[in-house]
Amino acid sequence: MKPQITPTSMIPIMSRWLTRLTLLLCFVTAPLIAQTGGKAAAPGLNVTATQLSELDAATLQAAGLPGTYAWHYGKITGIGDFSQAGGREVVIVWDQGGASRKQGVISDAEWEIFKLAFSGSSGRIAVLSDFVTGWQFDYRFLEAQR
Repeated sequence: MKPQITPTSMIPIMSRWLTRLTLLLCFVTAPLIAQTGGKAAAPGLNVTATQLSELDAATLQAAGLPGTYAWHYGKITGIGDFSQAGGREVVIVWDQGGASRKQGVISDAEWEIFKLAFSGSSGRIAVLSDFVTGWQFDYRFLEAQR
């Protein structure tokens, strides 16, 4: 007697595949939802001060950042892209004294700000950092200035 071959249904295979995909999406999105608490992103921050010199402190206070943050100002003297030797590079001379060079690991957003500052007339940037040492490379809060 010849064995009988019956076509198998694709439904169990697809069902397992969809179950796995659903679980994967749950694992990926759960941390994202936990970070925001299930709420929409917070609105922007609008700050006013009676004088320009008071604006930095008022912004830190309104954002709920501790007073250990300090602004550091400098001038970009060079930017470059050395793909084979580590990637993008920025050279900054700091108002507080000294200079720094960072090559590689510069995000697209940071690179855009550096390019804006470098192409402007002054080449000025500002970095807001709570680092005591190494603040020259802390680009979490970075802005181009005139």
